[in-house]
Amino acid sequence: MSLAGRLFKPGANPLPTVDTACAGKLNMVVPVAMKQYVVDELQPADHRKIAEYLSSHFFITGLDGIYWAILDDDVLNETQKSHRECGLFYLAIELTDTAVTCELLVRAKNKLRCDCIQYATCRQRDWMMDQVDTMIKNLVIGA
Repeated sequence: MSLAGRLFKPGANPLPTVDTACAGKLNMVVPVAMKQYVVDELQPADHRKIAEYLSSHFFITGLDGIYWAILDDDVLNETQKSHRECGLFYLAIELTDTAVTCELLVRAKNKLRCDCIQYATCRQRDWMMDQVDTMIKNLVIGA
């Protein structure tokens, strides 16, 4: 089952659209599937190192292999900043035997459906990718 399926009830789609301005296209809203950043083809030794790193640097959810990357306040968008009662705001990370998958949907700890639950902005996407890239570099994965 996908990470989205594990975190949301079947049939629940928290946000079926995305603003395409990040992609340099016209600023319009179109339906999309889940957007993710994936690092795959991990070796068993890589998996162990990454599991330790995720456990010490990210929020442990209690679901096997699922972590939360809590967004820094300075990368929240205006809607998220105004919805403090919905937060913490986070991006979900899943570690499997061979991959690290980061969903690019900003979720809210205290709500399943709200305007503040949105696909990551360009800045939030870059923040998440930097978090993962730093982990890969620091752990010397794939070198």
